[in-house]
Amino acid sequence: MKNEAQKVVPVSGDLFEDTMDGYFPFRESVRQMLARNGFAAAWISLAHAPMMDLPDIAPDAPVPLRLRPEAAGTIRSMSVVAIARDGGMHLRGAARWSWFGPRTGADRAFSPDWRLAEPVFVRGIGLMPATDGEAALETKGFGRIAMGNDQSPVVLCRDGGQAGSDTRLWGVDAPDGIIREDLLPRPGLFGAPPGGDGGADETLAVSLSDPKRAALAERIALDR
Repeated sequence: MKNEAQKVVPVSGDLFEDTMDGYFPFRESVRQMLARNGFAAAWISLAHAPMMDLPDIAPDAPVPLRLRPEAAGTIRSMSVVAIARDGGMHLRGAARWSWFGPRTGADRAFSPDWRLAEPVFVRGIGLMPATDGEAALETKGFGRIAMGNDQSPVVLCRDGGQAGSDTRLWGVDAPDGIIREDLLPRPGLFGAPPGGDGGADETLAVSLSDPKRAALAERIALDR
């Protein structure tokens, strides 16, 4: 079942906190985290994470104990939408990062083959898959996810739909890839209150009616 007419649609999901394993290519670390939580898609926020670029190392091979300065760096902040699709991962979002040594050229996008140098604590919004018999929602930015009900703490806003005043919004215009933040066509919404512009064609709005959820939403917004 599809529901594409509504501008504000409750979806099955909630805020979460978890760890993401390091050492694997980034896309694999994300895939493992989504699979462990049973998410079809997720908005993932992380900050101050060490990273490394090891193009000559097999994805499942041990990583070296010593790195050249140009192969080691730090993710200053990252907001990424991850969608489990066809056995793989589709990643899009915005990030800020830097390397410890000089590199040839400027990175316009964060490569999914780069790796976290250690396990990293992450927060975000997890979206559940539609199982047999459940209503499903086809979205442009978050894939195929399960619809929620009137009690759902997360709603999807699109085509100009407006969430309630007691919410925070997340959305980013990055159709493909994790783009360097200063190159985004619009600045994005990262835990912003409703109103204004600059977000994305589709945004996730999280209810703040529950104090614990409101506190976690504030922490996710502060990851930037």
